[in-house]
Amino acid sequence: MKMSSGQVEDFENDNVNNDAVNYNPNEDQDEKKMLALMRSMAQAVDKGDMTAVSQIQQESKAFTAVDNSNYWDITGLPTGGLLYPAGTKIMGRPLKVLEVKKLTSINEYNAESVITEILRKCVKGIPVDEIYLNDKIYILFWLRANSYRNNSYVVDFECPKCEKESTYHFDVNSIQIKKVENFEKNIILESKDHISLKFLQIKDEKDIGNFRERYEQMIVKSGNEVDEELVGMAYMIDTINGKALSPLDKYNYVLNLDPQDFSCLLTHVENNTASVKPYMNVSCNLCGGETQLGLSFRPDFFLPRHIS
Repeated sequence: MKMSSGQVEDFENDNVNNDAVNYNPNEDQDEKKMLALMRSMAQAVDKGDMTAVSQIQQESKAFTAVDNSNYWDITGLPTGGLLYPAGTKIMGRPLKVLEVKKLTSINEYNAESVITEILRKCVKGIPVDEIYLNDKIYILFWLRANSYRNNSYVVDFECPKCEKESTYHFDVNSIQIKKVENFEKNIILESKDHISLKFLQIKDEKDIGNFRERYEQMIVKSGNEVDEELVGMAYMIDTINGKALSPLDKYNYVLNLDPQDFSCLLTHVENNTASVKPYMNVSCNLCGGETQLGLSFRPDFFLPRHIS
């Protein structure tokens, strides 16, 4: 289905594979066996028993060479798959028990590394580092949706209208995503500068995370400060007037834009960005009041206590 740039579409029902839970029930046992091998390896190393180490290495190698998991096409990506090499088919499998438990540990400090680790285990068809950030969170929702027969759960919240504790039946299929039909990467600013943009990929996250450590002192000495959102925008810039610049030079370029050019650049980026919307519109089941709830990876999102 064709969509205009910036159109918001619901997380389509057919993105949930109703057969996804019918995967090999022995997979969780297999993962436990691997953990047992790892413990045996550590014990053999501590004892200096290199013969046992060699045997365990061979057993582990043979064990991990077989992947009996069932994978399904991940459809409905916010980027529409348009930015990946022709013929790319991104596939995912249901989460395993240990992976679910890992996801329940997500917090503001480890979210990036935990999510990437889970994607490395559950997604194939493309190197995980080449997945676009616009698709990353969507894929995590997809994995969660395809790991339970019932893909919804109840969220408790305080209604700002009646100021009472209420609940909302959260359905993964009702998450809204903003899709773009294509990505117009070239823009001419009011200053006549030609900017070429790119979508960010998972491999860019580490560089963006290290930007402050590498450049903060120089930026502060110049009388400026590090703004995380502007760093992200700087990394979205591919070339300026046909030239590839260093991350620091691109950041300084963004800092020194006049407000008119910055507004032009920001508007273009927002209009050409695909994403999962960070909130949902919900109704209080007590007073019927409408409010917005921010999406968050609470532990019970990945490991619900009751599924009805």
